[in-house]
Parts: sequence; structure tokens; C-alpha cells
Amino acid sequence: MSQICSIDDCTREVFQSTTECVLHCKKNDYSHDFQNNGILRTFYDALIEYITESAFEWKKPDNPEIVNAESFKNYLQEGVGSDEVVNFCNNEVTVFNFIFFPCRESRDHFDYLKLLRKIKGAHFNYCKFTAHSIEIPKVEAFFQDCEFFQWWTITQSKLLGNVNNVLYQNCTFREDVSSHLGDEHSSTLDVPLFNNCSFDKSLSFESVILKKPVFNNTDDDLIKIHKLRIENCEIDGKFVLNKLNAEYMLIENSEFKAKFELKEGLIDEIELINTNFNGLFDSYSTEYGRFYCFKCIFSDFVGFEKSKFAALQGDNELNQLSIFRYVTFLSFTNFRNSTFFQGIDLENTNLKEAPNFLNIEVLSNNTNRETLRIIKDSFDKIGNHIEANKFLFLKWLNINKGYLISLSIKRN
Repeated sequence: MSQICSIDDCTREVFQSTTECVLHCKKNDYSHDFQNNGILRTFYDALIEYITESAFEWKKPDNPEIVNAESFKNYLQEGVGSDEVVNFCNNEVTVFNFIFFPCRESRDHFDYLKLLRKIKGAHFNYCKFTAHSIEIPKVEAFFQDCEFFQWWTITQSKLLGNVNNVLYQNCTFREDVSSHLGDEHSSTLDVPLFNNCSFDKSLSFESVILKKPVFNNTDDDLIKIHKLRIENCEIDGKFVLNKLNAEYMLIENSEFKAKFELKEGLIDEIELINTNFNGLFDSYSTEYGRFYCFKCIFSDFVGFEKSKFAALQGDNELNQLSIFRYVTFLSFTNFRNSTFFQGIDLENTNLKEAPNFLNIEVLSNNTNRETLRIIKDSFDKIGNHIEANKFLFLKWLNINKGYLISLSIKRN
């Protein structure tokens, strides 16, 4: 068996019976690693060597008699160094390639967070984490093609420059992801977060102000998020999450100050509760299962064109009546070419302008009479009396229960 790490360009010795060095080998939970023959301390020492080698690989200090590998390493280890050494370290941007970062505990004297906080920037490239967070608020950070095996907490950080201008790019999160910001950060995240990432479990934001766009996706494939929750939040930047593939999405007690875009997605269940959408709301060609909107205010244009509601395959219990209850639309709303497989309820909505229902399909007898009247009146207001009369007939059928089994209303 080779005694050299199997990771390309790594010449360190393997750790114990693994095929990788202590930096690159697999890590486990904290209790397991703590008992594993000093792997955490060995990792800490190896990371000091790694950062030091990186700092002096391409750079030559102007004063090598003061700033050198030995004085640099000593500063990382002991936290003591000359002003020149400290300044040199504070300007160091380290690229961590394929390193497996273990769980950590702040009380440990070998907590590697102490090292990361001494450098200017950290580029985590194809790294793996069993750690639950990397709290480096004053360090410029960028996570590229990383994998997170345990629950992960998003913390405030500066942004290391990258093409897509995000904190996480092409990353995979195997467990729950959530935001947690201490009082010193005023519960604010002010960097763009995700580009083409996938979430096997839930992604949650709670009681946080999001100053920048949460998503900046560039991939044409569906973006996988098992469950997405946004609760008690203020979103200042535009929120664009197209081609979302999600089992559940909840937005509650929040405010979106800019554009909200949720196009061409597949969402099994969505709940929009007590939330204000101040900018344009665009859900073009998205397929929903259960759709429930309660006590929301839409201040700008709302688009559900070519969307499908209760559209899950087979006899799925989430395929229910689509409900807009105590919802206020202050501008124009577009339902053109949309399909409601289990009907639609607009009885308790406030509509400032007549919506566009041209070519909609209602394929169920669940739609109440008041909603049918709203649809009919919308056609009357634009002079489309043919469509209006179709919904007048539909209303009559609905009054006389038992006549309507399945109905498609579409312009000829």
C-alpha cells in the first residue's frame, strides 16, 4: 500500500489505515473524531503547514529576514508575530483543495477556525465538511463544488470575488441548511448566496434580512431543494428561483421588496401566508400540487401564465382546490392559459383590476359560484361576452349540483 496521499499533487503521508493524508481523509462526527488517535490535533497542525506552504509558494516577501515560513507558522500557532508578519498573513488568500474539514469545537485549543480567521481570504475548492458551520465574518470566503454531510448553518462572511458573485457555487448539501446570525450582525446577510446548488433536505431562513439575491443560478437544469422555508424575513434584493424542483415551499410573515420570480418549476406543495410581495411576481409555467395563498398582498403585476395547479401525477392527495383566501391584488393579475385541475377559489380576494383569465381550463366542479362570477365579470369588463357567457353557464351548472363532473373552458 502506498504511503503517499492518493489525492493528486499531495505528497503528505497517509493517515493511519486510510489512503489519504490527514487533510484529505474522511472525517466523522465530533465524538468519533475526538477519540480517533488525535486526528483533530493532527489535522490542525497539518493545516498550519498547508497555509504556510500556500503563502510562500508564489510570493517572496520584501523582508525575508522578518517574514518567512518559520515566523509565519509561529504566528499561526501562537498568535504572536511582528507587525510585518501579521500584515503578511492578513493579506493571504488560501485555496483549500479537496480538504475534508472535520467537526470542530471552539473550546479546543486546536480549533482550526483560529487559523482561518487570521488570513484575508479562503477559497474552499472541492472541499468536504462534517463541520456544521465556518464562522469567519471578517474573512473573504468562497465555497466551490463543496459537499456538506451534516446539517449546515449559513453565517455572515465577506465575499471572495468569483465569476458568479456568490458564496456557494455548485455545492451539495446532504442535510438541513439554515441561517443563524448573532446579534453582532443585526440578523442581516449581505452577500449573494447560491449558484446551482442542490439541497437534499431543507433550506430555511428565519428572522433574517437578506440584502442581496439568495439565488444566482445559471444552470438550465432543475434546481433541487427538498423543502424551502422563508419565515419572518425581509428580502431586499430580487428573488429569482426558476426551475425549482421542491416537495414543499413555505413563505410566511415575510416581505419581498423587489422582483419575485418562480418560473418553470415543479413544486408539490406551496403555502404563501401573510406575506407582502412589493415587486413583480412571476410564476410563468410552473406546475403545483397543493397551492394555498392566505392573507398576502401583491402590489405589482402578478403572472401565473401557463401554470398548472393540482398537476401532480396520479391520484395524489396534494392535488386539491387552489385557494387564494383574503388575498389582495393591487395591480394586474394574469392567469392566461393556466389549468386548474381541481378548481380555483377566489371568493375572498380583493381585486383592484380585473384579471386575465383568457384560455384558462377549470377541470373540476370544486370552483365556487363567486369565483365563477369573478371570472365572468373579468371577461365582461373587456368586452369578451362569449367567454363571459361560458362562465355564466358554468355558474348555472355549479348551482345545480350534480350536473358538473369535469369541465374545460377554453376559447375556440
